[in-house]
Amino acid sequence: RWLLFWIRQVSMSAALIPVTFDLLRMAITHDGGPFRLRLREVLPWMVLLGLAAVSCQLPVFVLDVQFGETGFGRPVYGWGHYLFVAFWVLALALLGRRYARDLKRAAGVRYVELQFVLLGFAAGASFALVLSQGVPMVTGSRDIMQFTPLAVVPFVAIVAYGIVTRRILSVGYVMRRAAAYGLLVLYMTLVYAGVSLAAAALARALSLTWGPLAPFCGALAMALAVAPAHGWMQRVADALLISRGRMDVQDTIRRAQEVVGSLGTTHDLVDRLVRVLRTGTGADHVSVFLRQGEAFDKVSSLTWEAVPSTLAGDDVLFLAMRDVGQPLAVDALRRLRAGGLTEKARRRLAELDASVAVAIGPRERPAGLLLLGPRLTGRIYSAEEQDAVQVICDQFRIALENAQLYTDVQNSQRYNETLLDSLVSGVVATDNNRVVTVINQEAQRITGLRAEDVVGRRIEVLPAALVEMVLTTLGHGFGEDDRNADIERAGTDPLPVRAGSAVIRGHADNAVMGCLIVFSDMSLVRRLEAQVRRTDRLSSLGTLAAGMAHEIKNPLVSIKTFAQLLPDRYEDQEFRESFSALIGQEIERIDSIVNRLLHFSRPARPQLTDVSLHSVIEESLTLIKQQLTRRGLVLIKTLKAPRDRISGDVNLLQQALINFFLNAIESMEAGGELAVATTCRRARQDGVAAASVPERLCLSIQDTGCGIPAEDVGRVFDPFFTTKTRGTGLGLSVAHGIIQEHGASIDIKSRAPGGTTFLLLFPMVAVSEACP
Repeated sequence: RWLLFWIRQVSMSAALIPVTFDLLRMAITHDGGPFRLRLREVLPWMVLLGLAAVSCQLPVFVLDVQFGETGFGRPVYGWGHYLFVAFWVLALALLGRRYARDLKRAAGVRYVELQFVLLGFAAGASFALVLSQGVPMVTGSRDIMQFTPLAVVPFVAIVAYGIVTRRILSVGYVMRRAAAYGLLVLYMTLVYAGVSLAAAALARALSLTWGPLAPFCGALAMALAVAPAHGWMQRVADALLISRGRMDVQDTIRRAQEVVGSLGTTHDLVDRLVRVLRTGTGADHVSVFLRQGEAFDKVSSLTWEAVPSTLAGDDVLFLAMRDVGQPLAVDALRRLRAGGLTEKARRRLAELDASVAVAIGPRERPAGLLLLGPRLTGRIYSAEEQDAVQVICDQFRIALENAQLYTDVQNSQRYNETLLDSLVSGVVATDNNRVVTVINQEAQRITGLRAEDVVGRRIEVLPAALVEMVLTTLGHGFGEDDRNADIERAGTDPLPVRAGSAVIRGHADNAVMGCLIVFSDMSLVRRLEAQVRRTDRLSSLGTLAAGMAHEIKNPLVSIKTFAQLLPDRYEDQEFRESFSALIGQEIERIDSIVNRLLHFSRPARPQLTDVSLHSVIEESLTLIKQQLTRRGLVLIKTLKAPRDRISGDVNLLQQALINFFLNAIESMEAGGELAVATTCRRARQDGVAAASVPERLCLSIQDTGCGIPAEDVGRVFDPFFTTKTRGTGLGLSVAHGIIQEHGASIDIKSRAPGGTTFLLLFPMVAVSEACP
């Protein structure tokens, strides 16, 4: 009787299981605030519980208890037990209807929690059925039934995980993992049993007496089979329990890695990654914010314009991520205690209509922020999926740095291309293998070539003048300055250009990397020069005429005067002799003036040969030695240039040098020194290595005379300009023209008083030894 009493009471208390199960559903689905029981929801349970309580207390509920050989009792139920079974049928139907309704309405974390409760109930019920019905039916013994109350353990474990944990996993993930391990255990059991039985049979056949042989073989087979079997079972479980709308983590990470490993600009990279994440997660929208100083600007937001374009650097999302140390999910933040950063972060996510916020880079100073909108299917983002997105964002930070570098390179390339194409000079660059790498628009216009026909090909496609400059520059290892050349073009006249070249050297080892040629179209300049020369020729005609009139007038006045006196003084022998001598002198003077004028107006073209400038200087000084001695001047000669070979005309060079020497001598009326020196030097060029600058032979002619006033320095080479009481002013003009014909340049340094220095820079014929 005592046992029958407690069977009735325990059966009646078991009726509370479905009621508690439904109260758990109501606690999950309530809208917040204090939880209050709803009469409309609880009333059916009150009726059913009354039915169960009455049926359990009826004498016909349980009639007797039969004890087996093991002493375990078995209740003998009467017809009243059917009322209890009816209660359970109605309770399960009511629960199924209510859970189905709430699952259809719920979304996000509530949907997952309801799934966990159902999964826990199914696990507990299955455990109880196996112990109370399955095992006794198979074994014929009901002793195992005493462990049936342990069915509450899987139920509580599963439901507790679904409710208590912050970063909830999806039910599908738990079921797949459980199914994978279940299949693995079954497989290992079959392997162990099969191998053990086979080993035992083999031992009997071979009359082996070692007892542990069969278990050892089974354990060895399990050890060898467990590693590959784990992966197989996981794939089988995934195939059996795959859920629609679930994120394929491995595939999404693989496709994201393809994006991360590619090259592109920052915007292109972000857009591609956003498409991958949106497709993989099923998010309604995905937004990416990247750091710009202390703020974060939106780079991409697909199908969603409500997200602001900028987030402040001190936004609550960044503060909360640093505090929580993991991605922020709305569903996980709802589980935390209200108030503080987490509650503010949850509200901020709600304002942005985002479900998950993931930091790009370190949370202390993130490089950006990724926002995932709600899923179109209503599912939550599981912890596994959040971790996968975090891994992708960590990899994406490195890709952003590479993309920024790529963007900088592209911007630099666009900047350089714009800069080159905007130049009014043609630019052509080649590498060390004589392959064209750059040709700008002006160079294409001048040469008549197209970039696609030139870039990447050898220099032979360029005009011959440019090819020669490239070969010379790369061969000698230094560039050329102000070279005049003609560009041959098909179907048109040659185009005159002025070109210069330079060697491109490496930063580290100063090795030759290529050649750069810059050239300008001189056709317009040539036409302007011709016009200027014609204008100068016309404008200087008056100057020449005035100069000639002044120079010729003096001897003509003398001749006229003597000619007028000749009839009256013809008988005077001395007068006639003076007249005859004067006429000859003045005619020679006029002839000299005319000859010098002819030399100035029609200078002879030099016949250039390889000559020694030192020899020319020595010969020229020999010719003026007598004048130096007569005036008491000191000659200081310092010809120290290690090489003196230039391309020149000996006669014209002597004529020019004598003019310079005589000009210096005439400026030192009270005595002084004439210093003539040669040195080898390189022109100073900023940013260019000294070895790459061509050598020049410098001739210095320095006197200690009266000097040239500053206002007259720019006119010393003008025809008929002179500050002396004697002279025509054509000597330095003629000398200047001769020096220019030899490709040399002239520089003047003078101060009055103090003397004058003429510096003549001649190009060298060949590369000489190193010069200072």
